[in-house]
Amino acid sequence: MMISSPFRFIAVSAAVLLLLSPPRFGHAVSAAVEECDPSKEVCANVSAGAEATSETTASSSEQQQREASDTIHTSGTKNMDTSVSSSDEGDDGGSTSSSSSDTTQNQEPAHKPSLFLRPIRRLTNISVQEFNDEYSPPEKAVPIVFENAMNDVYDPKDWTKEAIIEECGHIPLIDPNDEDCMDDLEEAVVDDDCHSVRFVNTSMLSEEWAGLMNANLTELNITTLGDMMRLQDTPAGSHLYLHDAPMAYYCPPAVERIRVPKYFHTDYRNLENDPDLIDEMEVGHFPDIFISNKGTGSPLHADAHMTRFYFQLLSGKKLWRLLPPSEYWRAGPSIRDEDDYYPTKFGANIINPDFEKFPDLDGALVYEAVLNPGDVIFVPEGWGHQIYNLEDSIATSMNFVDWHALPAFLRHKLYEKGPAFELSYIYRLMTSYLMPVDIPVAPDQEENIDIQDWLDNHHFSTLDVPASVTKFVEFRGQYRNGLDSYRSTDGFPALHVATMANYVAVVAYLLENGASLLEKDYKGRTAMDLAEKLQHYEIVDEIEWHRRKRGSQSFRNYVDWYVEALF
Repeated sequence: MMISSPFRFIAVSAAVLLLLSPPRFGHAVSAAVEECDPSKEVCANVSAGAEATSETTASSSEQQQREASDTIHTSGTKNMDTSVSSSDEGDDGGSTSSSSSDTTQNQEPAHKPSLFLRPIRRLTNISVQEFNDEYSPPEKAVPIVFENAMNDVYDPKDWTKEAIIEECGHIPLIDPNDEDCMDDLEEAVVDDDCHSVRFVNTSMLSEEWAGLMNANLTELNITTLGDMMRLQDTPAGSHLYLHDAPMAYYCPPAVERIRVPKYFHTDYRNLENDPDLIDEMEVGHFPDIFISNKGTGSPLHADAHMTRFYFQLLSGKKLWRLLPPSEYWRAGPSIRDEDDYYPTKFGANIINPDFEKFPDLDGALVYEAVLNPGDVIFVPEGWGHQIYNLEDSIATSMNFVDWHALPAFLRHKLYEKGPAFELSYIYRLMTSYLMPVDIPVAPDQEENIDIQDWLDNHHFSTLDVPASVTKFVEFRGQYRNGLDSYRSTDGFPALHVATMANYVAVVAYLLENGASLLEKDYKGRTAMDLAEKLQHYEIVDEIEWHRRKRGSQSFRNYVDWYVEALF
């Protein structure tokens, strides 16, 4: 039958459109494979490629799922039921069960709030250089546990409660030579500066650092360290905690058994001639001692002044959880005036979290470790931490400011003390060409340091010339006026800065490299004027020797010139 022109045109157009239309996206690969002749190499490649693509995608998906599952499992916090119930399906995906049953089975499980726990890395005997390069810089610093870090002198038998009671149980909890504190003891008055026996008051978390309150020794009827430790074993004293106490007072013989880990040999706050930051309590406080009962602990807090610290467990077992500064907002940080730079007190508990009271804790990143005897944990500046004693425990610790922590420490001091701090001795020194100072330690910096050596190594008068100064001298040699072109933040020449620090080796080095004896500070004083005023007599002698040497050299130069001119 003949088709009229209009219908013929429509039929031809439809056929053309059908031929030109591309296959549906979901079937593009399979269609190409089906239409190929398997005997042809090109078709075999297409088929193999399609299968490989499919296998790779499936493998990648499974790997990602396994990794996510492993991460959740490792954290120990994501306890949600991740299984998904499936329903029987008919043709075209239709369900053969009742709609109400489908709805129930296909619902996602209810979300269970949890922390995201990350185990703290544990290291054994890495080098000081590796620690300084990989774990100490602020952009890399995270908590680290050093296992058996003190095995050269550490003996756990020395640090049992029984051993400490026998050795130091007779020590009074309050210094009998402190008349004011003894008066307070008689009157049953609690003075935070008189002793270190404390307990946690959870109702004071936002007001007192770590919620710690000093105990009333009169009411407890205890006077010595042994009294307190024996009372800890009773219901009346199980909550007591000798917290952050000066070991040199509470157990002097134990100080000789303490070693500073080789990684922490510098505290810039304790350098000689640091009147702004060192006081008698600060110097006499280190090393600290902590004596605590099983079941006690300290609530979430951060250490003050943006200092780092290490904590060594001597006996027992402790659970540590740490909160990075980026997660502070989740934990109910204090908004009191003293915490306006960064919070040191928190309302939340990250060991037994209350997600109803602090819903933002859900998903918070928290680092965790269990410390065993001999372990040392390093905590960077500003990290919140909470501790729970799994066993009766004895420990020691030290706060410090090393070169990597110094910028954050100075920024905090500038905020705390205001612009006047920029004119202080410590700011001038810590921002000068002298930094960083290489505090000398045991040979090759690979041995732990006893307390006396550690203290002795913090005197400028005994330190060698650091690499920072040799680089400074080399750099300043490019300037027209050499070393004398330098001025500190508050206007002191290089020789004056070293003189004020009583840094004998650097003074000698600067003079040997041409520093002027006549250069004056903004008050018109020479380095000799400062040395005499500060009674730095070694430097007085050094400057005088160089003055005579230069005078003698000048005279010889004049004679040589005169003789040459005559002949």
